[in-house]
Amino acid sequence: MKHHILAIGISKHQNAAANLSYAAKDASEFFELFNLNIGDIGYKKLLIDSEATLGQIRAALGLELQQAIARGDAFFFFYSGHGVIANDLHDEASGSHYLVPFDGTFDYVNTCIPVSYLKESFNKLKSGANLVFIDSCFSGAASKNSKGYPGPRKKEFKGLKTISNTLSGVGNLTITASKDDEEAIEDSEFKNGLFTYYLLKELDRDKGTQNFPVLDIFTPICEQVIKRAKEKYNHTQTPTLNGQLEGTITLPTFRKPVRISPQIIQVSHSPELLEAAFPSIILEIDDKTQEKLLNDLIDLVARGRDQQTTSAALISFERICYKSLKALRTDWERIFVENGDDISKIPGSAAKLEGTASQLLMIGAVVSVFGSETQMKIYSEAVVDIWQFTQGRSGLVALITVPEIILAEIVYVIGIISMARENLRPWQILLQTPIYNLHGRDTPPDTYSTVPGHLLL
Repeated sequence: MKHHILAIGISKHQNAAANLSYAAKDASEFFELFNLNIGDIGYKKLLIDSEATLGQIRAALGLELQQAIARGDAFFFFYSGHGVIANDLHDEASGSHYLVPFDGTFDYVNTCIPVSYLKESFNKLKSGANLVFIDSCFSGAASKNSKGYPGPRKKEFKGLKTISNTLSGVGNLTITASKDDEEAIEDSEFKNGLFTYYLLKELDRDKGTQNFPVLDIFTPICEQVIKRAKEKYNHTQTPTLNGQLEGTITLPTFRKPVRISPQIIQVSHSPELLEAAFPSIILEIDDKTQEKLLNDLIDLVARGRDQQTTSAALISFERICYKSLKALRTDWERIFVENGDDISKIPGSAAKLEGTASQLLMIGAVVSVFGSETQMKIYSEAVVDIWQFTQGRSGLVALITVPEIILAEIVYVIGIISMARENLRPWQILLQTPIYNLHGRDTPPDTYSTVPGHLLL
């Protein structure tokens, strides 16, 4: 049996007002996780942002997919993005669910993908199981952090199936991020859709066995999404499961986590980028381990430098920035707990944290020399999150200010490089990056500040 995968994530739309933050990242990480862990993948396609047009999505569900799948194979479909309810294609008084492609407009019926079309496409496949994951919502609401799209609500129609029931049938198993009348949200701390974060986490969890039934992942995902939505956001989000499979569908235990670091560089899955010619930049240093890390990072930056903001190379670059930031935060949390009020440990704590921060510093140095303004903006938006580390913390003031020291070092390094190269633009981008002062990511734009000037002293 072969596995096949189509992953779609749309953060950026032609209609910029509809943009999301992490949908493209959701799809890229789901796609990457399968690529790393499933040995025999047949058809595989990743469509993100401007690649995920109405025409491209329909083509991806078309003849090539049908010809690739043999009887008994398993097909995985993942979608992260906006959903909307609108008039049924065949009955204007009834409603239907639609996925909103990159080029979707408010003419939903003619520019979006009916969920019923997905079912028709799945029914043409010879696969023994179609597993569908949809991180979207169809509530008709479009509040901040929500994956809903402005449109009619279901009560305006005389008839409306749930999305799960629309896709249900023997051989189709559908897991959605929320009930139809709920909003599926993005989590600014996790940098993923809330549902996708726990889906990836559960797939990646060590289950102590070679294979596991795919249905086993639903209950822990559901419990964690409900708990996080309620406790963190005072929000109700309930994942749903519907469908019927013949027999038990298993997956091998995923032993390789989604991880983008200089040691494991996953560049674009787009054939156009893989075949493109890039300038070869090789640095030689005495420490061969560091030499490899540095040159892998330079290669990644060079590959994404001249691409559009939707390229998978840029998504890989963004991921390495946030992975490094997460490692820094994890170390800081541990040091904070371990040291308590022991003032004598502060110098050692700062030194340890600087060691963890070396990768973030390296990324900043590389992108300020070899990168584009887009990459510098991605990096800057990541590192200013260091200011969020101390939220909700109290205790030894000097220790709490350690993260500020790291940000000061980053500003200093990029400033020195920018001045040496007589190109102050990277430094300017960093210094002008908005910081959401002590109120988290939901702070209104008029309360933004930038990197404080005293860091330059």
